[in-house]
Amino acid sequence: MRERLVEDWLSRINERGYDVAFCQTLIAKGQRILRSGHSPTEHGKDVISRSATDAQVWAYQLKTGNFSQADLLKHHDQLKMLVETRPILPGLPENFTYHPVLVTTGEFKEPAVSLIKEFNAGWRSRGLPELQFMGGRELLADLLALSDDFWPVAGPAVHDLRSLYLVDGQGDFDPINFGSFMQRLIGSSAAAKDLGRQAAATNLFASYLLGEFYQSGDHWSVFRGWTICAAAIAGAGESAGDSRARWQEPFNLAQTAAFAALRALTEEARDENAFRSGAMELDEYTRVRNLTAMSAAACGLITAEILGELIPDTGSLLKRMEDFATRGRFLFWGEGALSQYVMVVWALERAGRGAAAQSLLSEALRLASTKNHPESKDPLPDPYQSPDACLMAMLAETNDAKRSSAIESYTLYPLVLLCVRRQMRIELAANWPQITRVRLTWFRTEEPADVLRWTCERGREYTTQFESPQNWKDLAAIAARQDRDRLPSVLWDNRAFALMYLLTYQHRMLASLYKRLDDVLAPAGSHG
Repeated sequence: MRERLVEDWLSRINERGYDVAFCQTLIAKGQRILRSGHSPTEHGKDVISRSATDAQVWAYQLKTGNFSQADLLKHHDQLKMLVETRPILPGLPENFTYHPVLVTTGEFKEPAVSLIKEFNAGWRSRGLPELQFMGGRELLADLLALSDDFWPVAGPAVHDLRSLYLVDGQGDFDPINFGSFMQRLIGSSAAAKDLGRQAAATNLFASYLLGEFYQSGDHWSVFRGWTICAAAIAGAGESAGDSRARWQEPFNLAQTAAFAALRALTEEARDENAFRSGAMELDEYTRVRNLTAMSAAACGLITAEILGELIPDTGSLLKRMEDFATRGRFLFWGEGALSQYVMVVWALERAGRGAAAQSLLSEALRLASTKNHPESKDPLPDPYQSPDACLMAMLAETNDAKRSSAIESYTLYPLVLLCVRRQMRIELAANWPQITRVRLTWFRTEEPADVLRWTCERGREYTTQFESPQNWKDLAAIAARQDRDRLPSVLWDNRAFALMYLLTYQHRMLASLYKRLDDVLAPAGSHG
């Protein structure tokens, strides 16, 4: 099964889909990844690495499929940039030896090999390095060797791998089973010395399982998949109390891949036609789609700023975001929508559009407090339900009154704290009679690192209610309190990853994380 699956994956994957897996093979050979990813400023270099012990630097251009002479000519300009322009990155040795390499998932045909030799003769005569090349057979061998010890052999694990791999990439990403599989891979051994190799194998399997979503251009699923993978790696590292040196590179690769998908989503949202429907669709579906797309774009804008990346011409995107917020073109589809709402709030606030941002918070506060009291017949779906599931439930409703059941809210507590931090006393006072009727629920893990698991059984739920009347001073103190001990270091220190985590893990209503990100992201003055 191993060889057939990897061969099949290599035959179908696109260039962006095997970046991480290829980088993991380089790390296994003792190289350090300096940069990876496709961009307009890559100058023919998709991956740049260097040796750990001497002044050797490699730059790789990644392609797919078999390479003929015609393919070489088609990519001639890129190959010239790859060979003739040396990498310029901080920290590179002054006189490094440069190795440009062309990689493809297929094979190089003999006419192509002959032409490369002629190119090399010309480059060599000018004192330039020769172009090396690497085909699919060598890549396959490297991939199989890297994951050999961690390939699932037990029946349930093999079944899960097969079911996750055999998808069509058309909206069928399963975050629950994907997260469980990632956790099983990275958590299969307690030995800290194996953590680096386990993390590498986890990245490889994530690459295999996300292949169809790359092929179909489903950037939302790719983004969530890599975020879940990165969280699993960081969670294993922090649980083991191990230094980041063993797992930092694999984690960085997964985070970089997640951001690449997030950036692609942001670029899509900039298109003025991105939010137009090609056919008739329900207004509720349109508003959910608007929120999901705009929350990803908001996260992408803020994350790019944190990482020092440039996303040009964002004015029209922010204007559309503000327009949707003020016209009610977002649907708070369930408690799981909180992180999507808050992403848009932060982006609008940072762009000086505070009025639109506060309107979103006010609407979420009203819904969470009026729909989730014990007598409600129409409560918001809990945060474990996806937008699609919430829409299906909405469409399946009848005019019959719903059966009364125990109702509580995971959303209201962090939502109230965000409003308190913005001095929204009028909005809170107007909703307070309803707020005090709602049972507030939150999940507390045994260890901070456990929040990085998609499904965590080591913890317990707590329930409380706000007081009536509530002492404002006490409420403000809770909203301002730093809960450092409740978050793993990767969520406290790494703002970019914390944002991606919050948007992906919609069911983790961590007031501590909302407050932490609000501290570092909300512009001065937005807290009153």
